[in-house]
Amino acid sequence: MSRRVSFGLAMAAVAAMTVAGLWSVPGRAGVAGTVGAAEGPEAGKRSKAGGKADRKGRRERDAAAKAPKAKKAGSRTARAADRPVEPVSMGTPQSLRMAILDLGRTFGDKYYAAKYLGLLDEIEGRIRLGHDAEQVAQAFAALQREALLANPLLDFDRILLVKRPLRNARTAAGGSLGLPTLNARVNDTIKDPGTGWDDTLEELSELRGTRELRTVYKTDQRRLVCDVDLHFDGERIMFSSGDTADRWGLYEYKAGDSSARLLSPGDVPDVSFYDSCYLPNGKIATTSTASYQGLPCQNGNQPMASMYLLDPETKKVRQLTFEQDSDWCPTETPHPRPTDAPSRGIKFPISGNPGQFACGVSIRRLTRRHRTSQDPR
Repeated sequence: MSRRVSFGLAMAAVAAMTVAGLWSVPGRAGVAGTVGAAEGPEAGKRSKAGGKADRKGRRERDAAAKAPKAKKAGSRTARAADRPVEPVSMGTPQSLRMAILDLGRTFGDKYYAAKYLGLLDEIEGRIRLGHDAEQVAQAFAALQREALLANPLLDFDRILLVKRPLRNARTAAGGSLGLPTLNARVNDTIKDPGTGWDDTLEELSELRGTRELRTVYKTDQRRLVCDVDLHFDGERIMFSSGDTADRWGLYEYKAGDSSARLLSPGDVPDVSFYDSCYLPNGKIATTSTASYQGLPCQNGNQPMASMYLLDPETKKVRQLTFEQDSDWCPTETPHPRPTDAPSRGIKFPISGNPGQFACGVSIRRLTRRHRTSQDPR
């Protein structure tokens, strides 16, 4: 006999004995109340009072079970818990020391922690001796900038960025900031991507000296520039934007050209392309609304994007993902790792066959446990 059938028969037997008065269920106000009502009003009142007390007792037991267990006296955890945590203000010698120590532990010999700690000790000594406050502040600011920019993850000297004038930068959010209007939505919710903005692509250089900002590309119309991806050769830049009819597409600007060229198909006016990345084989991983899917939690009223493989020369596309919710943020990775873990609201990287579709894709909602091969051939 299966466990499910055995459990069902056992519960039926308990119910029968309860009705017959052969089985009492402590703390069950419903059963006790029924018996009390048959015996008289006073018994019914006692039954209700007992039920309330039982519920209170269960709440107290649940709270005690959830409470953290007491640490043994003298243990390391107990001693740490007894010490109050003092807040550390940013931009102080203490916060800088903590940052230098953390970078040293994280990167080892790649980061010169001993050098910066020695310089910080000198500055703290000058503070204790009462040296000129302005000069000490300038020396500390210079050390702070040098020590933090020495992070090995920042081992570059130029940044490609988007410069976007805003009506009010302090209050701009969502669509007015040039972003989707909700985290579950896609670029189609941004208004006027081809006619209502004035973005430029800029190069920020001399990060550790006198910063310089140079305009790399200014659109030939009032265009939004987003989802920027730099080509492997450093000469081409791909981005998402709108045309004069505000239809989303993929554009590429090459150094020295006077304008950007359209990479995505231009003969499908009701389909959007955006959020893409270059692939080593010359193709492009992109997201598109070509699947004609709608956001489930909003009755299908908002478009969703699936992952596609695009050949920019032939304009041929191939659908790669088939879940009900949007895919986004395609990213070329050196070692793609597939996953079959389903989730809602959490990003998991998926990928195609290594060497053929070397693109790890961050999926906001992965609804299928098992993925099929994504060979882009």
